[in-house]
Amino acid sequence: MRIAYLAPFDLTQLAGHTSHVLATVRQMSAKGHEVTLLARGCPDDVARAVRFVTVPTFDRPGLQSVSFGAAAAAVLAKEVVHRRPDAVYLRYFKSASLPLFIARAARIPGVVEVNADTTNERRANRRGKVATRMEETEERAIYSLCSAIIGVTEAVVRNVARLSPSAIGKATVIENGVDTSVYRPLDRTECSLKHGLDPVRKRVVFTGGFSSWQGTLDLVAAMTAVASKRADADLLLVGDGPLRMDIDSAICAAGLSNRVSITGYVPESAVAELIGASDICVAPYNTGALGDTEKDKLRPGALMRGSPLKIYGYLACGRPVITSHFHEAGEYVEAKGAGLAVRPEEPGELATSILSLLNDPDRARSMGDRGRQLAEESHDWSRVVDKYLEVISRFT
Repeated sequence: MRIAYLAPFDLTQLAGHTSHVLATVRQMSAKGHEVTLLARGCPDDVARAVRFVTVPTFDRPGLQSVSFGAAAAAVLAKEVVHRRPDAVYLRYFKSASLPLFIARAARIPGVVEVNADTTNERRANRRGKVATRMEETEERAIYSLCSAIIGVTEAVVRNVARLSPSAIGKATVIENGVDTSVYRPLDRTECSLKHGLDPVRKRVVFTGGFSSWQGTLDLVAAMTAVASKRADADLLLVGDGPLRMDIDSAICAAGLSNRVSITGYVPESAVAELIGASDICVAPYNTGALGDTEKDKLRPGALMRGSPLKIYGYLACGRPVITSHFHEAGEYVEAKGAGLAVRPEEPGELATSILSLLNDPDRARSMGDRGRQLAEESHDWSRVVDKYLEVISRFT
């Protein structure tokens, strides 16, 4: 198939959405499909593997999404004339209705991938009533114009159904994946030495953005208790984000400056190596990570508003995972024997679970082995993209 893939990002920037898009187009291409990638920027190696078309965009707040949608619609119209695609696949973004209108007019199926509970995001971003109504109207138009919708979690699909009941028949839940060739079990000593870390010390690792819903401040609080019990345990934070200054202050106030390291954002290969240099992986999501449909946000098994990419990376690296007891996170890894579930916003419980695995390395190793097996069997991007292609093929 010829697939036009639209992503409103500069894919040369390190971010979770970058990893997702690049893994998807690589797999589509590897499976023999002709992919035309429309984006703001693209790494050279991927641009050589697919056909990359730059979409010019105004890089100003409030204009970026609209300008991308308008420019992408113009570019797509040219593609329809000169290299008519069999399908248009796009990551949800505001103004996505513009290129979808071109696809509908040309009778080309359009598949929209929705990666977050949009209602929850609007609330978190404190959208006013007028802006909210405008965005909801645009979102309904997107769901009306597309042929199919892929939601990365059940909460995402429920949000689609609430906003646009007529679209529910178009929606399918397909969770995110992981590149198991990048994220894989690595030698702990080699990884530690490569990154200047003491291979003898025990290490707890967190990877990703320092956003409020990621629970990083709870993790620092938990590490205070862990440090009081284990003089050989450190915390490694691989990432950066809005809470960086608050985290720095919390580390200093807790007297953990010599026990916590922060790397900033690093390439995926380095993320995998830093996980490899560690003993336990953590993802202490708080209630801000939950879907808008959740009434009792503290109940075990509550649905998350997005797919927890970092957990799949942890599993693929063969390390045990400790994460909040939500459906796609702690409930899942605990049921599969790959980690432990803890209550969110409970640093004491998080600390107890970390200590339990540090004190029982055989159990931790067994969980890590099970996690790697799970990643290969269920979450490798190759398998996930097969599901995307199955959805696309229904309309081509």
